[in-house]
Amino acid sequence: IFNVGTGRFIRINRLWEMISHMAGLDIEPEYKPPRSGDIIESVADIACAGKTLGFEPDYSFEKGLEITFNYYLTTNNHEFKNKINVTANEHEYTRIKKQ
Repeated sequence: IFNVGTGRFIRINRLWEMISHMAGLDIEPEYKPPRSGDIIESVADIACAGKTLGFEPDYSFEKGLEITFNYYLTTNNHEFKNKINVTANEHEYTRIKKQ
């Protein structure tokens, strides 16, 4: 079993900022109390995959997230697009900028 990732952690606030920016939204996150068992920080240790398989990430986390986000926008994924539109409309923000 191998961990695959970037070998570094991303804070949830940074993830929120990146996704909100890509979606064209300016919405503050809503914080709730932590749940029992919530993991505070986690990093995929990719050393074993690197040593055994020669694995090295091809993309940064940010680039991979951008590719994934754009994939969902450019495929015929109406459910994803509708969720983004509903979120934008609820907060009186414009639709995602067209690529």
